[in-house]
Amino acid sequence: MRVIMNKPMKRLEVLAAALAAVGLVAALGLTMYFVRTLPRTPDPAVGRVIPMNEHGTFVYLTSAENLLHKGLFVVAAVSFGLAVLVDLFADPFSRRRP
Repeated sequence: MRVIMNKPMKRLEVLAAALAAVGLVAALGLTMYFVRTLPRTPDPAVGRVIPMNEHGTFVYLTSAENLLHKGLFVVAAVSFGLAVLVDLFADPFSRRRP
């Protein structure tokens, strides 16, 4: 049974790890973009009222920007956790077999 499930588990682990890496890079890139381009003061007329503190620099996000930013970090964390769980319990790359 283990040999039959090996190939799909390999694919799942690689896909989850790749998605985690892409999500993390995208979230960090979005953070840098936000710090460079968004206003440093709140603008309630546009909806920029959610503060984001990046090493002492505050910028203000809309709710959609905040959801995207937080969502990318969540996707990265969940995908990384899935990759770790698949590796620990399925061992698709036979790293722990003698």
